[in-house]
Amino acid sequence: MHMIHVNKAIDAAVNYLQSLSKASPGKFFDVRLEEVEPSDDETFWLITLGYTVKVEVSLNESSDYYNMFLDLPEMNKPHERIYKTFHVNAENGIVKSMKMRTI
Repeated sequence: MHMIHVNKAIDAAVNYLQSLSKASPGKFFDVRLEEVEPSDDETFWLITLGYTVKVEVSLNESSDYYNMFLDLPEMNKPHERIYKTFHVNAENGIVKSMKMRTI
């Protein structure tokens, strides 16, 4: 079996993630490649991508912190890093599955 180049597998995983982001625009950002490895039998590339999501904070408008929170730059607001592992077929570059990766 001929394995596709790892860059093609990475592109497939990123494109797959971006296609999902269209359903919830603006929900995640700062997508990064975290890990790459072939499966034990070399039939898949295992591509782990990490991205940042905004954490929803609910503050009462009468709270002393409400206006202060609104004035914070986006990067200082609460966020969380999420990791997903994509199984990309090593022969044709098609994403077979996406799973949560716990760190």
